[in-house]
Parts: sequence; C-alpha cells; structure tokens
Amino acid sequence: MVELHKRCVKNYLVQRSLKHGKIKKFFIVYDYYLGTENIRNYFFRPIDMFVRFLLLGKLEEIEDYVKADSRKKKRKHKRNKSMVSSESKTIRRKNGRDK
Repeated sequence: MVELHKRCVKNYLVQRSLKHGKIKKFFIVYDYYLGTENIRNYFFRPIDMFVRFLLLGKLEEIEDYVKADSRKKKRKHKRNKSMVSSESKTIRRKNGRDK
C-alpha cells in the first residue's frame, strides 16, 4: 500500500515538473513521516493536499479529513402518463397492431 501511494505521489510531482533531485529530497521527508503503520490515515486524501501538508509538517491535521459531498441529489421526475400512452399508441399504429 505504501508503494502504491509513493507511485501516485511521484506521478503528481512529475506532472508538476519537479526535478529528480527535488523528488528524491521529498521522498526522504516522506519516508521519515510515513510507514506501513500509518499509511491508512493518509491513503485516501487528495494528493495535492497531502503533499502540501507533508511539506508544511501538518500531517496530523488531515488524518481524519473527510471530503464534504458538495453534490446535491437529483430528484427523479415522473413521466407524464398521457405522453407515454400516446407515444405507445403511435408506435403500435406504425407496427400495425392497433387499428
């Protein structure tokens, strides 16, 4: 699990155009703070947030972070029955079933 998280973080840092030397220094700090015993506390956090808090030395602030669900549930709309019945009658007429 630690190796998977390291790969994700490394991909993030490469996308941000960090040089190889800076990435190596970052992972020295990463290995100091994270191990197999506490990776679960940070595994599902957004990578950008994780990197920022790791560099600032404030990882304990996001141990219990839960992302708020900002999406509202959409309501299902009922179809108008008169529209459904007239559509089905038209289809039956075209197929020759209803005369």
